[in-house]
Amino acid sequence: MRTVAAPSLVSSVQVMWAWGGPVARQKEAKARRSGSVGRPLGRPHCHSCEVVLWGAQLTTTPFKSVKVGKASSNSSEAYSAPLEWNLMPTLPGTSCLVRLYSPLERGKAPRLLTVRPSSDLGPPRIRQRIRACPTADPAPIVSTEEHVEEIPHLAGEHGITSFKIHLQMQGPWKPAWPHYAFDDGTIYSAFDAVAKLGPPALALLHCENWEIARVLENRLKAAGRTDKGAWDDRSPWITEAGHARTYLYYARILGCPVYVVHATTKETLAEIDKAKAEGAVVYSEIGAHYLVLHKDAWKINVPLRDRSTHETLWSALASGAIDCIGSDHVAHTRTREAMETGNVWTTVSGFPSRVEGMFPMMLSEGVNKGRISIARLAQVASENPARIFGLYPKKGAIVPGADADIVVVDLERKVKITREILHTVTPWTIYDGWEATGWPVMTLVRGHIVMDWPAGEPRARINDGSSGEYQRRKPARSV
Repeated sequence: MRTVAAPSLVSSVQVMWAWGGPVARQKEAKARRSGSVGRPLGRPHCHSCEVVLWGAQLTTTPFKSVKVGKASSNSSEAYSAPLEWNLMPTLPGTSCLVRLYSPLERGKAPRLLTVRPSSDLGPPRIRQRIRACPTADPAPIVSTEEHVEEIPHLAGEHGITSFKIHLQMQGPWKPAWPHYAFDDGTIYSAFDAVAKLGPPALALLHCENWEIARVLENRLKAAGRTDKGAWDDRSPWITEAGHARTYLYYARILGCPVYVVHATTKETLAEIDKAKAEGAVVYSEIGAHYLVLHKDAWKINVPLRDRSTHETLWSALASGAIDCIGSDHVAHTRTREAMETGNVWTTVSGFPSRVEGMFPMMLSEGVNKGRISIARLAQVASENPARIFGLYPKKGAIVPGADADIVVVDLERKVKITREILHTVTPWTIYDGWEATGWPVMTLVRGHIVMDWPAGEPRARINDGSSGEYQRRKPARSV
């Protein structure tokens, strides 16, 4: 068995928070007085929270349905709507304006909600999941001018110094998500606000030009393409690399460090190298799925690429052209059959179970096939993210005074991947049926064993006492 530093709690999963600071609270008070609804404040993941709808209180648990009564009404009218990324909570002890989006809400006026953390985290299994879930990249999604206004307060009050911008949502192409309301001016202001914080503050960019993708999608539909591979043809390398070139230029002018969250093409890497040569501070990340899955495996954003790109990307990761790996995890309770329609344009985007698939793929397809050394794997999974996000050497190192976050791996452990061996809430995995050689067999968080898989056991055991810990970061400049 080999021991490597644990994957950084920053890069492994992106848990995106929306926080209702002073600006949000003022707007909430004004909205309550007037009976109007303000602009929503983001699209974070949700564990468990209490929803207060103008006096009607209820408790939700992860990925369940929520019953909400009609606002300002004494009637018993209610409906059930799946959360599906639509409930937007806040950091503990805060509140904010949110909207509830669901198929049942389309065409209706948004409801004004106040969301607060719940003291009831649900049944024991749910409590265990929440405690075991790493406190990952607290990178709020910046998608409105209001979000930009909150950046200094988020940094000063909560130690949040990384802010994500979904460039592929820049436009009216998806009416179901109207809380994305930004343009280049918003991005410029966000870059400016992040730059003023100083290190380790940075902007995370999802590069995928939706305007070009829209044109290509219409052409592909006209040509009768419905296969999953058409998703890559809809958002080819030019949409990713072109976005990188444009926004890395703006970031360099403003002095804003950037982290490109999906660097999946050699053209994107060339643009990153070019920007670095011109003086920009740029880091890049790739998910293990982009290194092992062909573009016809599933529909995600940015798309999976052709298998012919895999060796180039492995080489870039091994050589240092790509700095980090991340899981880009997705979790929900939908079955594969409920998501897949046989038509790429109607199939639900985003396959699940990436966090548990990441390390096995890196060990089996990377280390054991000579594509990357185990020392480099520890660097891209742990040390580099910790350095980039301002957590080193507390995280990302095995030295006196550091947190003892350690993963023990067995490079000879052979595992057939099935849904039954995984711990995710999702009832399927894209890697179902894969034979992997190399697997994590023990994980320690701050010296405490939180997972182990003894030989002969059917799957790994999760320690019920495991817990994550919020990692504050301190910007170089006071805010």
